[in-house]
Amino acid sequence: MNIATQLPSLSIEEADFGAERDRLRIEHTPVEPFKLFILNHGQSHVLANSCEWHEDDKWVDAPSHFGPFRGVN
Repeated sequence: MNIATQLPSLSIEEADFGAERDRLRIEHTPVEPFKLFILNHGQSHVLANSCEWHEDDKWVDAPSHFGPFRGVN
């Protein structure tokens, strides 16, 4: 993934990896299966199996909406 440290807004689009690889300067091809998600029209990108988001309104160390993750205490 290559994500900007600050995103004033968020748009997510699924894109074709082969068509976008050079433009995004992605050097390695990840192990299948994966999808390419473009954030904010190319400002950032993520390679993942799926994409979900959740806006949290609790304290900084509150339990994750997406957890618990295996191996994370």
